[in-house]
Amino acid sequence: VLSVAFLVIIASALISSNYTIGNEKVVLRWGIVRNTVKLNEVKTLKLCTDTNKLEFIFEDDTYFTIVIKSEEYERFIDEIKKVKPTVSYIQGETE
Repeated sequence: VLSVAFLVIIASALISSNYTIGNEKVVLRWGIVRNTVKLNEVKTLKLCTDTNKLEFIFEDDTYFTIVIKSEEYERFIDEIKKVKPTVSYIQGETE
């Protein structure tokens, strides 16, 4: 029963993954799983060049990692910076 539920969650995440950038937050959806990132708490966006993932680095130096299509990086970062211009953007390897 658990393996069937797990497969349903994975399948729905693969079929329906998206993000929405709003005035105060980014809402990330992977199937039925939803995460919210409050932009007022983000200080840096980091493109991890070794893993090809984006990290939201928060004011308290914690972070949240996301995966989006590499073709979307520039647009995604531009949209975040429109909402919160003080967010810095860096590239580097995962620490």
